[in-house]
Amino acid sequence: MSKPKILTDRNLREVVSHGTARFPFEYHLEDIHQFENGLISSHWHKEFEFATVRQGRAEISIGSMTFPVQQGDGIFVNTGVMHAFRAEQTTILPDILFDARLIASEQTDIYEHFVTPFLQSGISHLVLHRDIPWQSQVLDMLEEIYTICADARNKNELEIHIRICQIWMLLAEHRAEMISDRQTGLTMQAQIRLQQMVQFIDTAFSGSISLQDIADAACISKSEALRCFRLGMHCAPVQYVVAVRLARARSLLLTTLEPVTEIAFQVGFDNCSYFDRAFKRKYGMTPRQMRRQAGGDHGTAKRV
Repeated sequence: MSKPKILTDRNLREVVSHGTARFPFEYHLEDIHQFENGLISSHWHKEFEFATVRQGRAEISIGSMTFPVQQGDGIFVNTGVMHAFRAEQTTILPDILFDARLIASEQTDIYEHFVTPFLQSGISHLVLHRDIPWQSQVLDMLEEIYTICADARNKNELEIHIRICQIWMLLAEHRAEMISDRQTGLTMQAQIRLQQMVQFIDTAFSGSISLQDIADAACISKSEALRCFRLGMHCAPVQYVVAVRLARARSLLLTTLEPVTEIAFQVGFDNCSYFDRAFKRKYGMTPRQMRRQAGGDHGTAKRV
């Protein structure tokens, strides 16, 4: 069975629309860990999004910021904001997406006074915590919406709409507490470029990759590629390539019986001595030491 994934265009905008013209709202119940590599990859959409971590622990990336969201907490993501979700284990995430027009039609006072300020504010997101009273109210109302949506026989659009408007009123009252895109460190264009380069590296890491190859993935110059990585990843592109290769090597060491030298070549290292040194700097032990610690060359590792 193929794993679920987010479908995007070249600019990483999600190509699937959410809801219908008559009711621009959609509900999902996802296990992040079921996505390939436990990752709902970077994307953006025109809808607002709310999500709650019902079970497990998610790592969320917004712009250049990455932070954990614990079980019971949630997140609001503004329209047009690049974001991704990652989980190392089963992590159940109910979420809703809806168009601004669900709150009120354009060219109305409600839209002008309560929706436009969000669209023009530069707000990127807000993590919702249970220990903050007004945010706990939002999380409770989200749970009510999830419950309504889970009952396919009695889905009540009016009940959903009422609760979304109640949530929006709370957000509007506390808008000053939210995070702006200036704090995420990257413009939208730079985020798109960075994610295009990261996705290229994540798929091509086992081969020979030059800085020019990485820059070409985003149709930018080498200097702009360096700038995007410095701002967004706090490292150079080549450092990110090495980190991806080492992470893949570690996984193969712990899950297969392939020889260490073969693993080094598989993940893109053409010098075993350099592989050993880089691996020890990253993980504090050599590849063979890690394999022995995990159960030995003939221990718990399984051939895949």
